[in-house]
Amino acid sequence: MQTISRHIAAALAVICMAFTAAAQENTRFRHIGEKDGLSNSSVNTIYQDESGMIWIGTSDGLDRYDGNSITVYRPTDGSTGIYSNNIREICGDGHGNIYIISKFALSHFDMKTERFTLLRDSGIQTISCSEGTLFIGAKDTVFILSPDRRLEKYYTAGEDDGEITCLIKATSEKLYIGTDRGVTVIDDNKKVIRKITGFHSLNIFEDSQKGIWISTRDKGAVYIEAGSSPDPDSCQDALPLKSIYVRDIGEDIFGNLWICTINGINIYDRHSGKTRNTGDRDNADGIGFISANCILKDTENTFWIGCNGDPRQSEKYCRSFDKVVSLHNTAIIVLVLCLH
Repeated sequence: MQTISRHIAAALAVICMAFTAAAQENTRFRHIGEKDGLSNSSVNTIYQDESGMIWIGTSDGLDRYDGNSITVYRPTDGSTGIYSNNIREICGDGHGNIYIISKFALSHFDMKTERFTLLRDSGIQTISCSEGTLFIGAKDTVFILSPDRRLEKYYTAGEDDGEITCLIKATSEKLYIGTDRGVTVIDDNKKVIRKITGFHSLNIFEDSQKGIWISTRDKGAVYIEAGSSPDPDSCQDALPLKSIYVRDIGEDIFGNLWICTINGINIYDRHSGKTRNTGDRDNADGIGFISANCILKDTENTFWIGCNGDPRQSEKYCRSFDKVVSLHNTAIIVLVLCLH
């Protein structure tokens, strides 16, 4: 893993930067695009497997980055593996199995044999792995994948719950099921213990404080604090985002939330309660695009940000911290060093 990380850092030639109170907007990013071997400039999902490889799902292929080069996987004539070029989600169980949604089909990749197997060719909306179990969302039903790779029905949503769009098994052992009408929470006995409605869920993220953040199409970032059930509207008011269309959320080692929206990345500082946007078109030192789709924090605390429709798509933000202090409001990083 350390060798791969060194290769990644060298290959990307990450630009170092320092956050100061006077220059807190000058976050710098290194871009990876089609000129670097990426299959397409629209990135939908990013995943890191247990060997340290970075998997990037684009609108025209499944890409695997080993720190030196990118290998692109696409369906071929007579293929029994990847169903479509449009890779929507990737996850893994940490035991040599990677699962991919291409269009609405589910495929399995065996890391040992490097072979793909098509598990279902239609109807799959979302997937999530937890402690070796794959949860699968398809219309109004949650399935789990059996040891012999069959889809077994786990839970069926109510008629008024809408279609399943995302899900996650939290550390509390509760399953959060996002739909186009809100979110439903069930316990290990498959009993519904909470429902929140009034928004279209796109993604669900659990932070270091065990709070749940729901990326929504129409309500911004909806927050469910551990052990409580806040009003979604008050959650939205608490986060002054540049866009209410939120696609994904990540957290850095300081507890700041990085919120992917169609208007760039909003960084939310929990200590100050303030946000700032890195996606302004006029900021030459920023991301340089307007629409962020997904975010991954890898095992080296490096952020990878996948974006939409720009040649500079998969962003690597390399951060090895020398000293951290608490500055006024938003600037908390004094020095950022690149890995060599």
